[in-house]
Amino acid sequence: MSNTITRAGVAVVLAAALSACAAAAQSPAPQVPDQKIVGDLLVAWKNALASGSAEKVADLYAPDAVLLPFNTNDIRTGRPDVVDYYERFLLNYPVASVEQQRVDIPDTHTATDTGVLSFVLHQEGKEPVVRARYTVMYAKAGDKWLIINHHLSQLVTSQ
Repeated sequence: MSNTITRAGVAVVLAAALSACAAAAQSPAPQVPDQKIVGDLLVAWKNALASGSAEKVADLYAPDAVLLPFNTNDIRTGRPDVVDYYERFLLNYPVASVEQQRVDIPDTHTATDTGVLSFVLHQEGKEPVVRARYTVMYAKAGDKWLIINHHLSQLVTSQ
């Protein structure tokens, strides 16, 4: 009888182990995103700017994201600060275009997009163009990529 119980126990353990191995073999390893997927995140940000909605822009940021804008000395942290910044910035009806872009993807859940943007700002009948360097760091949260750190600095034209 003891032999029967031992065999039954071994059979249960073996079946559980084989089941776990089969499940692991069926779940694909996380894939490193391609350059286009990460580059399209900046397109989504530009489209959110074009919508004129600070909330839509803030939806692209992680809840504890850091934003360092080019036109203020304040460090914006968290959704309330990000929304507040974009409510003011969107009053200029900015239109952004990418001049240079470099995407780095170190692993399956983080990516960095660095480059140069131009903003056409519509203020008081003028349309000044502002060029800025940018770095956007993304982290994957579930199946969604969110901005965790966004830095912009205005380019100074040399005289």
